[in-house]
Amino acid sequence: MKSHHLLFVLGGLFGSLCALAAPPANPVPPANPAALEKLAAAGDRDAACSLARLYLLGQGVSQDFAKCLALIQPAAEAGHAKGEALYGYLLLHGKGVPKDEAKGLLWTVKAAEHGDPTAQFNAGNLFLKGIGTKPDPQMGIAWLEKAANTGRLDAQKRLIDLYFSGVDGVKVDESQSAPWARMAAEAGDAWAQTAFGTLFEFGYGMPQDYAQAAHWYRLSAQQGHARGMYALARCYAEGLGRPRDPVEAYYWLNRGAAQRETTCQNYLAELLLSLSPAEIAAGNARLAAEGMKPVKPAGPPLVAP
Repeated sequence: MKSHHLLFVLGGLFGSLCALAAPPANPVPPANPAALEKLAAAGDRDAACSLARLYLLGQGVSQDFAKCLALIQPAAEAGHAKGEALYGYLLLHGKGVPKDEAKGLLWTVKAAEHGDPTAQFNAGNLFLKGIGTKPDPQMGIAWLEKAANTGRLDAQKRLIDLYFSGVDGVKVDESQSAPWARMAAEAGDAWAQTAFGTLFEFGYGMPQDYAQAAHWYRLSAQQGHARGMYALARCYAEGLGRPRDPVEAYYWLNRGAAQRETTCQNYLAELLLSLSPAEIAAGNARLAAEGMKPVKPAGPPLVAP
């Protein structure tokens, strides 16, 4: 079941991160639009960009792409990183200006070169997808790594996914994901904790260590992540890094199956074939103590080849 586990944990999670650039975050804390207006009028570029973003998204003001453009274009042309990033976003999406992906990429890269982490993340995805230019995986990875090193969780997770799935022209190399998985897992991200546990389980980029794998799976599962629950259940069912405990495996599979995770449901059906009535009763008692009911597996059990 290990190869199936690997695909289940890490497959197909990042489609939403591969689209065009997200609106760059505000450079200053949210404030009253009127207060930002005064600051922007006094020449405060950060305030101008924050106000522009409000107009872009229609937050606290009526959405107005023309006002957004009027605020950010001077900032961008003055070399203000957030202004450059926002201007690139408008061009990429054709909001307030004719859509021009090549020009949008140009301004995004300028912002990235000036150290804007959001622009670095966006530039990485644009190069990977070939938006505004020919696909360039090497350049895409380079920008994503810059963003990831600033602590951007989305960039760290994107790199993990790329090295595991080998999409967008990136060669599969699970060991390359290790430093990013560690960063994201230690930051508390449940998906990354499952991914980091997978690296330990299979020995990718670090010595194989089932105990460490189970440790990170548990941290993920305790946050309610169904894939972490599945992985932790496997550890208990197979005695990987933990003493074999079919009741504990049954408990975690029920937790995951309750979230409609098909693989948890299928593995639960398989596990039930080997459990004694006493073990099932013990598992059900634990579920009941937490206000949960056992999940009834749908259909016949699917046994991994």
